[in-house]
Amino acid sequence: PRWHQTFYKDWPTPLKTIEGPRPYNPRDMPYYQGAKQLGRSFLTDPYISPVTGRQVMSLSHPIYFQGKLVGVAAITATLSRLSHFLWLHRVTPNSISAILNDDNSLIVAPFSDGQLANAPEQKDSAFLSEAIPKITEALSKGDPNTISATTVETDVLGQPHVISLSKIGQGQIVKWKLLTITPEMDFIGPLQKTNSLIIALICVLLPLQILLIHRAAKRISAGIVAISREVNDIRQINLANPAPSGIPLKVREVAELGQGVALLRSALRSFSQYIPMGVVRDLIRTGNPIAPGVESRQLTILFSDLENFSTIAEEHNAQGLLEQLTEFLTASTSAIAEEMGTVDKFIGDSVMAFWGAPHPVADQQLRACAAALRMSRRLDALNQRWLSEGKTKLKVRIGIHSAQVLVGNIGSTDRLSYTAIGDGVNIASRLEGINKQFGSTICMSDSVYEAVQGQIASRALGVVSVKGRKGQCMVYELLGFSDTTDAELAPALTPRVAQGDLAPT
Repeated sequence: PRWHQTFYKDWPTPLKTIEGPRPYNPRDMPYYQGAKQLGRSFLTDPYISPVTGRQVMSLSHPIYFQGKLVGVAAITATLSRLSHFLWLHRVTPNSISAILNDDNSLIVAPFSDGQLANAPEQKDSAFLSEAIPKITEALSKGDPNTISATTVETDVLGQPHVISLSKIGQGQIVKWKLLTITPEMDFIGPLQKTNSLIIALICVLLPLQILLIHRAAKRISAGIVAISREVNDIRQINLANPAPSGIPLKVREVAELGQGVALLRSALRSFSQYIPMGVVRDLIRTGNPIAPGVESRQLTILFSDLENFSTIAEEHNAQGLLEQLTEFLTASTSAIAEEMGTVDKFIGDSVMAFWGAPHPVADQQLRACAAALRMSRRLDALNQRWLSEGKTKLKVRIGIHSAQVLVGNIGSTDRLSYTAIGDGVNIASRLEGINKQFGSTICMSDSVYEAVQGQIASRALGVVSVKGRKGQCMVYELLGFSDTTDAELAPALTPRVAQGDLAPT
């Protein structure tokens, strides 16, 4: 056989290639014989390479063709790097780490290949040769198959040592153990000196500590009392009030506690902007953790959407349009809050809100109608200002429906959303879209109309089929409240022209 070696410094560019007669027969090597006999992957014990003269290990695997062994592929690696790693990563300067085979025979010791200068190879090797049999005997009382990480104290080496034996290979090929031997004095020696010093310091500092504790207690108590008042304020959900100033927080820890309470107030206030305030209040007052769960309730659901907003967004400046959208959503949120509604979510330029959860609302249908009117009238006021500023006019469409739905915390165990689901929610969303076909602004279902008739001004739009509801239902356009002095709730007298008959959906 011919010898062919290619050396690389930076893959894949070869550095040099050597060819010539092979100095040994690879079929006599342990990696070939082991893989041939086992018929599977085989890891050799350490041996001296006939090529480099270094201690190496080989991992080999047989190659079969049509059921016949035609060769063995092997990877051979020197142990110098692993030996150097064991030497560099000692627990203490006097500890020794080694890798043992499954039968507790030594595989790798620090600098076992003797390639680096000043390596205490002879000392460590001799010590390990003496220590390993004694350690094995000391650990033989237990079941070696159950040892995954065992640490014992023993004086079998002439003085107490802390010995750690851990499995680092669990497969059929690699079954190694990491042995660490550390003199006990490496741990307790510095501690004994430290203990003596501590005892002396305690005798001197104890009287001084008593005096300081007395003075610090006065400072701490004053700050804690002030912080306690602020925590009670937070418990009462007074998040809108600013944190009290002038709290005497002279102790650093108490000052940090005060900062934490202030941060809690700010976080809860920010949290309430994402979660309905009613849910936040219940969470703080009850102290119960939030978990997935829903209940069936009668809710009045409102959906709003800006007409042709996607088209407008493509044709206008994004930043300016965002400012307009923010103004509209702010006005809508305040209108819903004024009528005791719960803003469920913003879906782009759309708003979903409902009445009746998390707390019951007796006149939920009437309040939903009031909120819808306020949203529409406040957008009209915004449009007048926007047009004077040369900005785009926006138009809102609103759908209102009242039904029995499921409401509560919905989502995964990692992230929840307080929302409502069910056919009633889908119907409210589709009622918002029906406005487009009738040229109306606020469309409500017959379930809402029956609850508020006599208190509102409205007009019948027609009988339609709404997906999610059996049969047909009459839908109405909300024009205003019949008897009110509130300008935002007064009926709108602007005539509206229907866009034709609504086809069943």
